[in-house]
Amino acid sequence: GLSGGTIAIRGADDSKQVYRKGLVLHAPSSVTYDLTGSEATAFRAVIGIDDNGAIDDKSSSSSVFIVQVDGVEKYKSPSIVKIDNGNIPVEADIPAGAKTLTLITTDGGNGNNGDHCVWADARLLVDESKLGSLQSVSISAAERLLAVGDSTALTAEGALLGGGTAQ
Repeated sequence: GLSGGTIAIRGADDSKQVYRKGLVLHAPSSVTYDLTGSEATAFRAVIGIDDNGAIDDKSSSSSVFIVQVDGVEKYKSPSIVKIDNGNIPVEADIPAGAKTLTLITTDGGNGNNGDHCVWADARLLVDESKLGSLQSVSISAAERLLAVGDSTALTAEGALLGGGTAQ
């Protein structure tokens, strides 16, 4: 989570799902990815407020999640996401030739106390015919915590069908 622990999202049925990977941001925030040459066709994630125990006042945690492609809104959470109604699947289509993907979180209208917003299992989908022998891709960041305006290097590594790696 935002404090460096696990990522956990609680659903409306009060069940808690733990995720191994994801992006955790403190609202209000936005992150923009360069899609140039990616051939991505869609973005998928599961959204919610991080419920890993690091938030003192869970009743005030709330956010709205927005996905934009080239500045055009492709997804907006149906309501204000609170700590007890997460695990909401998100899918946004990405048109051919798209240049940017922006993930935005707002403070839900009541300030940003405890607004640890999760984009769990966030991933870009690519047409399988474009993958060739690529089986999977893993991306890691040089820095886990960033201040506003900071950037960090990302490292991508892929696994090929039949063994081997690609970088």
